[in-house]
Amino acid sequence: MSDTLTRKNRRYVISFSLAGFVALFLAIAPVLDPYILAEFGSSVTLRVNDVFAIILALLCFCKRVGFPKNKILLQLCLGMTLISLISMLGVSNANVVNQIKVLLIWFIYAFLVSYIWNTECRETFFRIAEVIALFAIAILLIQFVLGNIGVSVWDGKIPLFNLSKYDGWAGYIDPNTGDIRPNSIFQEPSYFGIYILVLFAHAISNNRIKLALLYAISTVLTTSLVAVLGMIIITMYYLMTKADSKGEKKTKRRVLFLVILFICIFLYLYNTNDYIYQLVEYIFKRVGGIQTDLHSTRMGSTRWRLMGNINLFSRYTTWQKLFGYGTLQYASIFGVVNYSSNFVNVILNYGIIGLVLFVVWLARIFIGLTKNRKIFFWVMIIIFAVDQQWFSWYFFYLLSACVLLSKEKKGDMANE
Repeated sequence: MSDTLTRKNRRYVISFSLAGFVALFLAIAPVLDPYILAEFGSSVTLRVNDVFAIILALLCFCKRVGFPKNKILLQLCLGMTLISLISMLGVSNANVVNQIKVLLIWFIYAFLVSYIWNTECRETFFRIAEVIALFAIAILLIQFVLGNIGVSVWDGKIPLFNLSKYDGWAGYIDPNTGDIRPNSIFQEPSYFGIYILVLFAHAISNNRIKLALLYAISTVLTTSLVAVLGMIIITMYYLMTKADSKGEKKTKRRVLFLVILFICIFLYLYNTNDYIYQLVEYIFKRVGGIQTDLHSTRMGSTRWRLMGNINLFSRYTTWQKLFGYGTLQYASIFGVVNYSSNFVNVILNYGIIGLVLFVVWLARIFIGLTKNRKIFFWVMIIIFAVDQQWFSWYFFYLLSACVLLSKEKKGDMANE
């Protein structure tokens, strides 16, 4: 596939090249993220994405021999490795072999993705992701409509592939409440939200307001609180940062009009359609329960996402508070589940020093971005603040929206 993808007579015209295949892979990788080809023992898994990443990285390396231009992932891995080594001086029961294995895998991913990022295919990446999103929205609408009237429908899982033993598939029916929460072709509704949130930011920043509205409506149908609140934040950011020129003021008015139209449509449906009424009530209930969830002794969804096991930090020694327990160690040492936001997990694994370095790493990415890319950085921060996406293909997808090279060069990172 080529690094140009244009519409002609309402059809996408695609030619084949390495850049196009890279763009296709980066766009579809989140969808394929949970699928595996084989498992070896209890801890080594060969995922579908691994095969594509290795092949494409080798091809990119052959095309441009040398060290990757973008080194941010390698720098992150190096920082985690150094802090893990230092943390061992204050932790007697750390699993060194496990840390080495995990860090080695992350370094491999860092090299593979860094070489893939050498390719100039940003425009094609977004256009292919848009096609995938439109297909996913169509499936989501079918799940929502048929699911609510009691008709069984495809749950989005690709039947030819298996999931790893650590992955599950939520489907479009919430197993806890029985509510219809369409997941489309993703593992769960929130993953659909993560994928669409990046494209929502792209659409609104390119004045494609109607497409952004479609993304917003589809996200509300999933009842994913992360994505719904994320879209509200991104819309506010867009309106606050947009220039005050005559043309931009017109765009702002269009956005505000469509926001009002969006609210009016849902208010009308809320009062006339039982399914939309239940959907909106479900979202309001979750929003209203955030404060209660945070202060409850019960570990609810919101508390898991925002706070996780941060209470364990008070039990760390001074050395451990500075450098943590090392890569993926605290959960096994304390016998808890390793889940929360990226920020909470970083401080529990790598201590205060690790969190500071992580923030510096993020700041370096932000400073190196041109103005029109900063919106994608804030999308990434929103997800990092409420979800654990760490060296997954959603993690690389979020970063790709920030740093992927453009053929036009104008929007590339200022610092690479």
